[in-house]
Order: sequence, then C-alpha cells, then structure tokens
Amino acid sequence: MRRVHAVILALLGIFLFGLSACISRNEAHHQQELAAVDDQAYTVTFYQQGTVLARETVKAGDRVVSVPRGYSWRDETGAEVNPALVSVDRDMSYYVWSDIALLSEHVRYMEGEGELFRPEDPVTRGQAARILCSLLDMDSIGQVSGDRTFTDVPQGSEYYDSVMTLAGLGLMNGYSDGSFRPEADITRSELLAVLCRMNGVAEVTALSFPDVAQEHWALGVAAAGMSEGWAKGYEDGQFYPDLPVTRAETVVMINRATGRTPDRDTIDLVCRTSPYIDVSRRYWAYYDIVDVSYTSDLMAYILGEAEGMQPGFMFIGEDMCHVNPENLRLDYYQAGFHTIQDGLPTDGLYYVPNDGYIIQRFKAGLLELDGSMFYVKADDGPFATDFWLQELYFGNNGRYTSGDDVLDAYVDAIMAPIIQGDTANLLREDKLREAYDSILYGDYHYMARPTGWVRGSNIWTQECARVMFQTKRGSCFYWAGAFMYLARRLGYQAYPICGGVNNNNALHAWVMIDEDGVEYIYDVELDWGYSTGGDGRYRRRSCGSLFKQPRNDAKLIYIFPGETYIAPPMDDDDVHELDPGIVWPSEPYTSAYIVVDGVTQFLDTVWSEIVDESGALLGYTVTVTYNGTVYTNNVQMQGPPAEQTPAPPTTDPPSWTEPPGPTEEPPATIEPGPTDEPPATVEPGPTDAPPVTTDEPIVDVPDPPVEPDPVVPEQPTE
Repeated sequence: MRRVHAVILALLGIFLFGLSACISRNEAHHQQELAAVDDQAYTVTFYQQGTVLARETVKAGDRVVSVPRGYSWRDETGAEVNPALVSVDRDMSYYVWSDIALLSEHVRYMEGEGELFRPEDPVTRGQAARILCSLLDMDSIGQVSGDRTFTDVPQGSEYYDSVMTLAGLGLMNGYSDGSFRPEADITRSELLAVLCRMNGVAEVTALSFPDVAQEHWALGVAAAGMSEGWAKGYEDGQFYPDLPVTRAETVVMINRATGRTPDRDTIDLVCRTSPYIDVSRRYWAYYDIVDVSYTSDLMAYILGEAEGMQPGFMFIGEDMCHVNPENLRLDYYQAGFHTIQDGLPTDGLYYVPNDGYIIQRFKAGLLELDGSMFYVKADDGPFATDFWLQELYFGNNGRYTSGDDVLDAYVDAIMAPIIQGDTANLLREDKLREAYDSILYGDYHYMARPTGWVRGSNIWTQECARVMFQTKRGSCFYWAGAFMYLARRLGYQAYPICGGVNNNNALHAWVMIDEDGVEYIYDVELDWGYSTGGDGRYRRRSCGSLFKQPRNDAKLIYIFPGETYIAPPMDDDDVHELDPGIVWPSEPYTSAYIVVDGVTQFLDTVWSEIVDESGALLGYTVTVTYNGTVYTNNVQMQGPPAEQTPAPPTTDPPSWTEPPGPTEEPPATIEPGPTDEPPATVEPGPTDAPPVTTDEPIVDVPDPPVEPDPVVPEQPTE
C-alpha cells in the first residue's frame, strides 16, 4: 500500500512539475506577445488636395506629435477630428477638412459695368456664392450632394446652383430658420469663414481685436484671416467683423486666399489707363480689380492661357497684336512706328502707342498723329508709304511731306494750333479758312519777283512757298504756293493754276480745290490786295471775299491755261467799249481772231513789249485792226522761258521719291536781280504805305518747331 502511495505521489509530482513548466512557458510566450504588441509602429499621413503634407511613425497606443499646424482635419469617414487627441492603433490618414480643388487657370470672376466697377459697393451672399463657385474645379471635386435646401433659394433662381454646390461642400451654411438670405450683404467675417474652410485653415484664438468680443463667433476666423494675410484691420485698430465686405475687399481677400498675385507688369502693358473711371491707377486695389475683371482675351493670352494662335495679326476685342511666326508669341514693341512683316491684313508700317503688345487700329483715310498727317489705305491696315494720294505725297516714313524739309517745318508750325493734333480737324472748311486767314491777315506783303513761268506751269510752288514763309513777301505765285501747302496739310487736294485774270488777262496764279465735283478758286493774293489796298499798290475794290469761289460763278474773271478769252476793246481813254467779238490771245505772239458766220478770221495782231526803266519786261500791248478800227489790250504777262514745261496730270506723281535730302534753307534776303524790287530787309522809306489796320487777327509765322522732350506717363504708386 505504501508503495502504491509512493508511486501515486511520484506521478503527481511529475504532473505538477510538468504543469508548472508549461505554465511558465505560456507565460513567457504571453509576455513575448505583449512585448511584440508594445513595439508595433504605424504610419500616420496628412493630405491636402492629394498632396502629402507630412508623415509620422507612431507606436501603437501613442498619439501624433507633429500635426501640421494651421489646418482643420477630417478622418477617413469624413468626421472632423483633432489628430493630436487620437490614439494610434493602425495606419491612419487625415485630410485637410476642406480639400477643395481650385481652377488653375486665370479666371475672371468679377466684372465691371461698362466703365464702372463700383469698388465700394457691398457684395451679397448670393453674389459671393456665385463668385466662389466659379473658382472651383468641379471636374476634380466630382458630384456634390445636394440634399440641403433653403427656403429662399428655390430651384431655378439665379443663385441656386452656386448656393447648393457650396452648401453641399460645407463651405457656406444657411441660418437656423432654414433660409440662406442670398440678397443680404455678406460680412467681412462671413467671407473669411468661407475662405478658411476652402483652404482648411483652422481658427486662431491668439489674436484679439477691441471690437470683437471673446464670445463672438467670428473671433477665430478673423484672427486666422489676419494670420494668413488675407485681411487686415483698419487704421483705428479695429476689425469690423460685421461690416459688409465691399467689392474691392472681396477681390483682394479672394486673391490672397487663393494665392493669386496680379501681374503688375502685364497689367501696366495691357492697360495703359485704368479701364474704369471710378478706379484710378493709384487706387489701393487697382491691380487686383483689373486682374479679376479685365475682359479682353489679350491678358489671357499673355498669361499663357490662349492656344492655337496663327502667325500674323490677331484681333482681340478692340486690341490688335502681332503673333510672331517664329515662336507664335505676341511681339513686344517699343512705342512708335514699326514695319511689320508676315502679318495680316497687310505687311507695312504700324503704330504702337505705348511700350507693349498692342498695335493701334485706325480707320481708312487721313490721320493726324504725332504732329504729322498720315494715310491709312484700309481699316486696320498699315500707313501708306512712298505713296501719292492725288496731290498729297506720303514718304517712306508714312508722313505727308511737301518734299522740302524747311517748307514742312514752316507749314507744321503754322498749322499745329489750327489742327490741334486732332484727326477730326482735317478736311474742315473752318480750319481751311483759318489757314487762309493766317496769310491774308498775317504780316505778308507784295513784292514782285522774277519768274519766267508760263501759263499752265506748276514747277514754282515749292520754292515760292518756302521763300514766302521765310521773307513774308512775294508775288501772286508766292501767295498761292504758301496757301496751297497749308491747304494740303489739312488733307485738301489743292493744286496751283498759272493763268490770267481780269479783263486785261494779266498773268496770275491762284489755288484750286475740287470738292464733290465742284471746282473752287482760292485767291489769297488779290483778296489781300483788294480788301486792304495792298500797301497802296492795289485799288480798293468791293468784290468781297475771294475764299472758295465756284469756278463757274467767280467774282473776278479767271482765264485758265488753254482757254481763249474774249476781251472787250478799249478806247483812247482805256475804257472798254462794246465787244465786237474779238477773241484775244492768251499767249504771247499769237494772233487774235473773230468768228463771223461760223468762219474764223484771223486778224492782224501786233505785240509791243512794255518795259521798265531798266529794260525789264513787264507785259505787252496787243493791237488788233478789224474793219478799219484799231483795238488795243494790255496783257501783263512774262515772256515764256526757253523750254515750256507742261503741268503734270494729277494722276501721275512727280518722279522724285521721298525721303528727299536735306534742303538748305536759303537766306532770308534774296539778292536782287535787274528786275528785283529792293530786298525785304531794306527799311521802308517815306513812300511806303502805312501798315494795314484790320479787325482780323494778325497771325505770325513762328520759327520751325523744336521737337519737344517725350512726356513720360505717370506710373501708379502704392
């Protein structure tokens, strides 16, 4: 029995020993398992719009130490959480609470009303919703839950889609009564709250404002907006959270919150002046306003958002630009004239008003620009160069020119105050009259000069006009030449005539202008002589103004080259008798004739020269015998030169081409020839006529103009 008990006890001891060992091994294994659990590490990742902001490895049961600051967070389920308070028990991800994707392109989200932007007007909640919604990249955001409704935003209203989208994203909320109040002004704090949610920026409580109570709901968003640099307080140190936000403030706050910085250099180039009359270039929000509201596609193109451009000219709204054929980018120009090739509609000379991309567009026709006259052949086309427009010549630089630099300087100086740099002042009769009167009532006087020009010639105009402006003295040729170039500077197709005048068919020069098929005579020299007495040289006559006389109803008798003239005979007292029908000659040493019963009968015609004391030719006495009666007629004309030069047709321009070489200015005094009167510089003697008095203004010819220094446009400052 004892042996049995001993065996049992031995077996029991062995069992207990084994059990104890097993328990020890299990405990050790458990301890090992617990140790393994304690050493487990997980990865916590923080995202914003798909971008990893930070990652941290955290032991199981511990909490994240380095949560990115300045954001509010949601977990995988969309619940708003604070990652710093959550124990980590797995790989975890957190997302910026409002992971809203914005459009990357340059969005014009607020426009003006014509020339007004109304920067100080408030923005309503509905308008704010529409503005903010226009900035969202809905393709990236995807479908938005639209189960939220508002009592005052019915389906179909103008703000419905925008309000539902922002409400579905949790960016804008309504009120406890179920309304959204789209017509109510949005306040500064309300707009900042939405911007904080769009950017996932957490509220900040470290800042305080004297006008924002600690219990005010907007204290945190106001402080966050200040911290992010989206908004600023006022000079008095207050924030005014409940003040309606203005259109200008809205633009600036949204631009700052979305990281949108206006390209000031581009805006200065595209908008040389403010596009809004109520927003000056010095206005504090000028660049932000232009950046978000400029409606021209030109800015979009410069910022790289327009595609598919073709070489040549590009019309964008009211602007015209040139796309370089080599790089398909807009060409940048310095202000001034540029010859542009590979362009549409036509290669040629164009004008850039200011440094930049824009080429100025012009309508076809005459144009006054930079103190000169130009001609544009077609709308939006280039300036005409080396081109004759009937009587007007436009040189290689596009500017109208007489072909004489000195003459051009005199003409420009006289016409500058008349034209006043305005294209609308070209081809105006009142301006033409001003030009006419500048000679008629200016300090100009008659002075006989040698000519030798025959009837029908026109080679004298340029020299005569220049000398007339230089010396302010001359014969009818000089007066006519001077006025002709003044008229051309106004765009008139003025041309000279060398013919005869009055009953004696005296050699004379005047100016013609055709208007709407009617020819008009402008005779400034005889107008001066007859209206003022011409320094005593002329008899006073009451023929009225000789400005713009219809050719068929002129106040004097004008004999055009090639026309025959039937002059009445004179008796012994130089009194005209009844006209027997004699056709008097209009050229020296030709015969008079008479037509009887349809038969032309040439008459014996004797020419006698009229000379002065020095033997210089002054004219002729023509004697004709008819039916036993002798008739005489004095013809004051110059003898023909050795070779007569006919007037060129108006359709064929002279052979010379512009630019002409520099024209040396002749001296103010001309050396007298044998037929000259005393030079203009000789002091008048006692026989000179007294100065002419008139109620008309005296217009002096100024010296040739001096090119002014360029005016630098004033740039805006902050």
